[in-house]
Amino acid sequence: MSRLDDPHSSYNDELKRLYDRFKEESVQPDAYFDEDDLIEIFDYASDMADDATRIDVLLVGARLYPSSEPLMQRKACLVFDTSGDESARRAVAPVAGSVIGRLLALRIDKPSRQQARERLESIIDGGSDFEDEWIIQLVQTASEIGEFAWLVESKERIMRLTDYPQTFLYEMVEVAKVNYDYGVAMTCAEQLTDLEPFNCEFWENLAEIQIAASKFDDSINSADYALAINPESVRAMMLKAQALYEMCRPCEEVVAWLDKAIEVEPDDPAPAHYKALTLYAAGFVQMAVDALEAYRRRHPDDLPTVEYLNTITDGAIPVDVMRAAMERAAEGNDDWNAKAEELIRAGRHGAAVNMLVSSFRLHQLPPVSALFIELYVCRRYKELQDYMDISAIAGWNLRLPEQLAYTLSLLRTGAESQKVLDSIARTESLLDIGSDDDRSLNASPLETAGYRAVTAQIRRSLLSGEQVDIDAIDPFPVMK
Repeated sequence: MSRLDDPHSSYNDELKRLYDRFKEESVQPDAYFDEDDLIEIFDYASDMADDATRIDVLLVGARLYPSSEPLMQRKACLVFDTSGDESARRAVAPVAGSVIGRLLALRIDKPSRQQARERLESIIDGGSDFEDEWIIQLVQTASEIGEFAWLVESKERIMRLTDYPQTFLYEMVEVAKVNYDYGVAMTCAEQLTDLEPFNCEFWENLAEIQIAASKFDDSINSADYALAINPESVRAMMLKAQALYEMCRPCEEVVAWLDKAIEVEPDDPAPAHYKALTLYAAGFVQMAVDALEAYRRRHPDDLPTVEYLNTITDGAIPVDVMRAAMERAAEGNDDWNAKAEELIRAGRHGAAVNMLVSSFRLHQLPPVSALFIELYVCRRYKELQDYMDISAIAGWNLRLPEQLAYTLSLLRTGAESQKVLDSIARTESLLDIGSDDDRSLNASPLETAGYRAVTAQIRRSLLSGEQVDIDAIDPFPVMK
């Protein structure tokens, strides 16, 4: 879930202060916070992916407000996101009759499509005054159970349920992007800018979608609107640079906006990395190296920076430098991945992939195999492909399962046959590596044989011009 307020607003500043105060004072046995404040802190911690603070809020809330319905609802959501079905059922029981309880029960029960639609309809039928959290959970639930189409069909009805339809539109933008429906995403994003024309984040979101839809001129206009509202928006600068790059504008023009972003946020790796990759793609190799070195001087142990340098210098980075960066990046990462594995075993694929993505973004390690597989299982094919692009640039050694998942994602998104065949070739090269080679791990001999059969079938179908029956050969349990 995401906070909809402009990040530079006084409201968000006050919320951040409240959040910080709670983290400082909650350890005291007599700490006191208003019930509404605890709810705000919990939701803010959710935005920050701060599970520890969410748990602390619930502990304080249980002491001060043991019968608080909103806090019990949030507890049920947290348990659902982090535990198995049985634990989730127990947490949902006290709030079973609430909107949140009914939505969580729907996700636990996994009914047929017809039953799911009937239950969604019953939840919104005749409803009014839906809280933001209810709207967020409604969108997440419908999307998770494969009812994005129902959300689109029911859009106007759902918007009438709340006094603040921006929450619904914002969440719709996010799930539409996951479903690669940039038309819906753009419509909702445009509505957000109409409702709040001075919200910088909304203009940034619109610019990002317009880039994805190859509407680069429109994206530049949207980024300019965002910069007019907040001239120091690094995200808007990055989006404008990206749009200019996609339009094949001069390298100097792209880099100028990235330099502005670096000036505003010198400790943010994204503009520095993008600047280096832009220069490298334009053939200015030494300038790319200089850009990365400038960032590394401030952050000598930043692993992605070291990996990019190693790639563009053809492995010239000393081994001890690489090892030191990897060791420091690894600190704290294992817990995240272990928790993700627990979620996968519990069938919580959506929560697992969010945990893995957060782990990758936080620790910037080469993504574990499970990330690729779970992105595929959750039908987040474009994200999977983005990570594959990152891996190619960074020189990460990927293994057989994620390479096959990438191949299948290309088929699922209608990629050109040659691109699929190139991916198959890489998959086959991994299949040909001996079982004692580390790069071939993450697949048993039986799985390897199955993967070989799948790749062979895809190759035959593509070369003969036949339609590939993906569902018939897919070894991964894609969520329906």
